[in-house]
Amino acid sequence: MDFVKREKIREDSLYNAFQLVLKSLKEKYDLNTREVIELIAPHDKEAISIPIQVLQNRQLGVLEAVVVYLKDEIGLKYSEIAHALNRDDRTIWNVYNNAKKKTKRKR
Repeated sequence: MDFVKREKIREDSLYNAFQLVLKSLKEKYDLNTREVIELIAPHDKEAISIPIQVLQNRQLGVLEAVVVYLKDEIGLKYSEIAHALNRDDRTIWNVYNNAKKKTKRKR
């Protein structure tokens, strides 16, 4: 998002109202910003689609490519990825770290 657009949004009354709601929810329920955002706009795991380009990286296996995409691009936690893919958290952590090592080595 460019600077001009960001400033225009910050001047909008809806933005100010959202900031007020955000602050109130954080204080009332002792939440951090990320937790409030997840409540307002949760990741719909059913709606996440994986672009075919993600699988074109021949350095990585399918599971590795999907895990890296979900972690780095979508921003899911290891536990969320594990739940969505019906795998153990430790497996997802291991797959992610192995994929990062592979891509680092090939560069």
